[in-house]
Amino acid sequence: MTGATLVQEAIPISDVGDLSAARLMARSMSAAIGFDKRAVEEITLVVSELATNLVKHAKNGVLRLRRIEEAGKTGIQIDSEDQGPGIPMWSRLSPTIFLRRGVWAAAWAPSTG
Repeated sequence: MTGATLVQEAIPISDVGDLSAARLMARSMSAAIGFDKRAVEEITLVVSELATNLVKHAKNGVLRLRRIEEAGKTGIQIDSEDQGPGIPMWSRLSPTIFLRRGVWAAAWAPSTG
């Protein structure tokens, strides 16, 4: 990425009690960036789903929310990290599928801001 990171938050996720903190951070950061109400709720939903998946499948993880600026647009990058066992079926897929999915996910946030 060519844009500078202006704001970053890391939210540890280990149990359902951490879900509300993740939602609150997503809502406040996306509103502060300037997303409209609908986009704020959509971003909050994405973060809620990622956090829920961390609790259900990985047990421990971290969500990282990062304000980004790129090509004159401001957006939010959301990363979900864990040390879980992974998903066995994904290991049989072509690496180009991951690239396409990652490019789509990375391009989405800046284009909505």
